[in-house]
Amino acid sequence: MQTAQTPSVVSNPPEPPTQSLPRGALLVENFLSEREERSLLAAVAQLGDEQWQRLAHRRVCHFGYVFNYLTRTFESERLGNLPRWTDRVVERIQRVQSVVEQIKSAGPEADSRLAVEAAVLRCMHSELSKDELHCSRTAATHEPVVRFGGWSDVLMAPPNDVTELAAAMQRGGSVQPAFDQLTINEYECGVGLRAHVDTHSSFWGAIASVSLGSSCAFEFRRDAVHTKHASDPIQHVVFVPRCSLLIMDGESRYAWNHFIPMRKNDYGADGRELINRGTRISLTFRHVRHSRQCDCKWVAFCDSQSDTPKGSGGDYKSASSKMIEAARQKHRSELSEQLRSGHLRLEEHFVHKAYESIAPHFDDTRFAIWPRVRRFLSLLDKDACCIDIGCGNGKHLGEMAGHVFKFGCDACPTLMSITRSKIQLAQLGVALAENLPFRNQSFDGAICIAVLHHLSSASARLAALREMARVLTIGGKGIVYVWAREQEHEHKTIDRWIALSDLGVDGAENNDYLAPWLVHVGAREDWKARALELGGEWDHTRRGVKVYRYYHLFEGDELVSLVQSLGNVRVCSSFYERSNWGCVFERVY
Repeated sequence: MQTAQTPSVVSNPPEPPTQSLPRGALLVENFLSEREERSLLAAVAQLGDEQWQRLAHRRVCHFGYVFNYLTRTFESERLGNLPRWTDRVVERIQRVQSVVEQIKSAGPEADSRLAVEAAVLRCMHSELSKDELHCSRTAATHEPVVRFGGWSDVLMAPPNDVTELAAAMQRGGSVQPAFDQLTINEYECGVGLRAHVDTHSSFWGAIASVSLGSSCAFEFRRDAVHTKHASDPIQHVVFVPRCSLLIMDGESRYAWNHFIPMRKNDYGADGRELINRGTRISLTFRHVRHSRQCDCKWVAFCDSQSDTPKGSGGDYKSASSKMIEAARQKHRSELSEQLRSGHLRLEEHFVHKAYESIAPHFDDTRFAIWPRVRRFLSLLDKDACCIDIGCGNGKHLGEMAGHVFKFGCDACPTLMSITRSKIQLAQLGVALAENLPFRNQSFDGAICIAVLHHLSSASARLAALREMARVLTIGGKGIVYVWAREQEHEHKTIDRWIALSDLGVDGAENNDYLAPWLVHVGAREDWKARALELGGEWDHTRRGVKVYRYYHLFEGDELVSLVQSLGNVRVCSSFYERSNWGCVFERVY
């Protein structure tokens, strides 16, 4: 069924899939025919722009109920039924679920897993044989493939809402709910999904996801502290092809973080060939939990059974907010004391050490390139020399055409090592932006993306720009990006950051902040350990290792004024783009 996808040189080394699943998870490959996939994609393409909601890296469309990504729960107002064009898909998913339920008590663990896989395979053959859309299916590679993760001790947390339970029992005694909420996600190439456990109190029963248009790697992770035995796995990596169905129930639904890594290619199921991603559409079906209360046995992951005070909704939120705010104030006081005493040096601790601590995780999440930067690089002449100042994980160097001579430098040795492992034809070295180890007029182009805002004084920022202009040839051009004070979503950014002026730090400017980076709970264990070892702290609220980075936010024409003060350059253009200020300039003498 799958059309051939192009093998690719890896841009961000993925882990080969284990093709294993946590307990309660079921993967059915070739769940749909190509013709069915085309029909579903055509239906999605007919959705109006007003139906989509734009998130940071993807867009989503909701049916039945809206899922609120800020509160991590569903909106109470019902939107209506699921679209009719999903009826066939929902019916087939429910038949698969029914088969699994029928043999729930069959045999010991190993036999049960095999029995489920065999029974679901028989169900799929029956479904496909009676569906005229599948009459042309002849190739063996188009046959369904079924993988089951085994039974959870409790396959699914039963509903604790009387209405929900009554409705479930009317379906022949089954406690598997009918889906009444659908989220359509559109992931462009390289875009992933952060690690999370779907909110327990919002949905009950299994969550089912159908993949259209492209394959991707799907990872399950948990901390070792949540395992019963030392030999229990803490990670599963499975290759999810297009036209497949993934069902998460029981333990896999309630106790494992699941996520999609942000990268452009993945190992296929055989673990040998790299497969490029394309634009992927996922149809995720859920059943809302109207009681908004969960009493499952996975307490550590359950928002209804947390250690924070309980009571009425308002009291609970108020008490929780007070506890969080008290913890923030305590932490701010400690930071203030350490900074004012000189124990922590701003750039040394909150830039250089911070990036050393998060380097592997940073590399795993940074791949997108600003459109204006991509255009700037595409206009470089043949045999031009271009330098990336503060090149990070080398994503911009990889974007440069083969006929361009590439140079890159960064203050973080670990990021430079990562870049060397990926970018072969480039001259790389560790260096500060304020003191570049290159001769005058060495480069035809220079880029400096998300670097200047990490320099803690106006004089240092000006010095870095002078160095950038110094190494440019006459007529050479540079492009600079910095974070803007004018953030598009301040409630997600500035409101959550720590203003240095509030800490009483000498010399702190009004727009100087400490912004947290989170190595999330689903990240690799060695990445979290590294971040903790190098000064990070565990954040119980956000569930991950938090590392603060220093930022100076540029306001209004501050960046342009700084560039113009160089004297030997002219500003070609300046712009604001998604919470960043940018500037392109040319050296004139």
